[in-house]
Amino acid sequence: MDVELTPKDLDYIWQVVHHAVDSLGGYHQLFASPLEVSESSDRVVFNWPVWMRAIKAYMTSQYGEKAAEKLLLPILSEVYNPQKYQEYLDRKDALEPKVVNTYPRRVIPFNKFK
Repeated sequence: MDVELTPKDLDYIWQVVHHAVDSLGGYHQLFASPLEVSESSDRVVFNWPVWMRAIKAYMTSQYGEKAAEKLLLPILSEVYNPQKYQEYLDRKDALEPKVVNTYPRRVIPFNKFK
């Protein structure tokens, strides 16, 4: 059974990535360290970065361990694209309400200054 990521899944993934970018000091810092791999029982085992482990835990809770394992490399390749991260930021900025004039102001008529 092939699992497709939902918009909710993608939103969560990009939120984790954005939080990691803030914590690490930049998007390119996410990929500053190489992805470590090892072998166990004739299988390749990835030592995921901490931010990717949060995504793995979420995917496992949603789809089970086997499906999550199949999704992690495609997710990593999606996240590795800086243009897709910029698209996420643009969507995020468009959806956030802008706060303008947060202080209550009293309008004083111009003729009061004479």
